[in-house]
Amino acid sequence: MGDVALLAGAAALTALATGLGAVPVFLLGARAEALRPFLWGLAIGLMGAASFVGLTQPVGALVAYALVEQSKALLPVSFGFAAGAMLALIAAELVPAAYRRSTWRPAATGTAFGAGAMLALSAALGV
Repeated sequence: MGDVALLAGAAALTALATGLGAVPVFLLGARAEALRPFLWGLAIGLMGAASFVGLTQPVGALVAYALVEQSKALLPVSFGFAAGAMLALIAAELVPAAYRRSTWRPAATGTAFGAGAMLALSAALGV
């Protein structure tokens, strides 16, 4: 029962963080339109780095562990699925919206800041 409670708590915190992430955009109002390419770039950097560093690298270690322990490695599959879903979203939605002729510079700046922030957070947490 402890694992289920931990999972429910993590899911609740994720939902709360998602909701809180929308508050600054809501408060910016019309100014959010001008910042949109930068914010899309920020999301590209954060999600891209999280996909590669946080999800795909542990998959290899978890698959190796599962093979050694002869486990049934649903966690590696779910990590891989999450990484693939984020990368598909980046490629299909965010990159085409952010990287246009007139908005590529703020988008690139946001991407660099987002990737740097996620890599720094990963290093600080030891992930």
